[in-house]
Amino acid sequence: MVGVDPWAEALVRAQAKCRVWGVHNASPVRGDGAGLPFRDAAFGLITSNLGINNFPDPEGTLRECHRVLEPTGTLALTSNVQGHFVQWYAAFAEELESRGDRPALERLRKHVAHRATADALSSRLAHGGFRVEATHTHSITLRFRESAAVLEHHFMRLGFAAGWHEVAGAQAESVLAAVCARLDAAAHGAGEVRLTVPLVLMLAKPIGE
Repeated sequence: MVGVDPWAEALVRAQAKCRVWGVHNASPVRGDGAGLPFRDAAFGLITSNLGINNFPDPEGTLRECHRVLEPTGTLALTSNVQGHFVQWYAAFAEELESRGDRPALERLRKHVAHRATADALSSRLAHGGFRVEATHTHSITLRFRESAAVLEHHFMRLGFAAGWHEVAGAQAESVLAAVCARLDAAAHGAGEVRLTVPLVLMLAKPIGE
């Protein structure tokens, strides 16, 4: 079993976890998905969990997956899709609209639209040389006591905060504080802030050359 990540710190953490948990059949490897350091047809199964939205070169990565996968192998790909954090982005749009900030609204539209739909993922896989054999959808809910906890959560800081600040622009701090206030007001009756994450899992086989 091999795991690939371009981030050196992630590999250090993965190696430490392997030692702590006594996992001896896993090998974390530093590499780029668009240039995998493996021979052709090296694997029977490739998994990508919540990665394709963030690949610098998703088309190149899928071509490489096709190359290193056995002809009868399977690519299991999961992704969050459009509708992700719909409550947060609705409040974000309302706040920018109230400020009349059209450039920020356009940045927000592009930020939200970069997440794929199931149909778009299927099309992307087809262009990468794969045939989708099964699609499974699911939705989870992230729950927070208050919206400030969204901004403070380590995963949000790691994966989302920079993008939100870029969308909001020079007034990011006040915009995000106002977004939080809108969410808290809307969630008052429920007693918690809920963010929806729609997910899709696709199982695909390589199409022969």
